[in-house]
This record gives sequence, structure tokens and C-alpha cells, in this order.
Amino acid sequence: MPTLYVRNVPDDIYILLREAARKDHRSLNAEVIYLLECALSENTVPVNQSDILKRIQERRGAYRFPDDAQDSTESLRADRDR
Repeated sequence: MPTLYVRNVPDDIYILLREAARKDHRSLNAEVIYLLECALSENTVPVNQSDILKRIQERRGAYRFPDDAQDSTESLRADRDR
């Protein structure tokens, strides 16, 4: 397998790579290979768990029910009793 050396990586990019690898429980090498695969693939977008959770939490806030909304449990029980 070939070895690739990258020189003069800016400190801020190196720090971001290291943090992404830590969050995704990968080595720095594995994270770089993963990101390169994603960048070179047309259909794949790199997503880590923290990004997914953040998006879910943001979307939850967008769906608020009014205070006078009926509890679905009561509707289910009524349907079962028919």
C-alpha cells in the first residue's frame, strides 16, 4: 500500500483533523483516509455522530405542539375500545 506524506499542514487544520479523529474514535491516519474517500466519492458526505445529534436536536426544536394539543394516548385507547 502506498504511503502519502503531506507537508506544511497548517496548525489549525491539523488541530481540526485531530479533534475530528478523536470524536469519531479513529486514528489521525484513519480519519484522513476516511475524509479523502468521502471527498473523492460523489455520493458520500462526511458526517460524524456529533453532527447528526446536533441536527436532530435542532429539528426537535422546530416541531412544537400547541399547549392545548390532545394527548395521542387517549386517542389510541379510544380506538382500541371500539
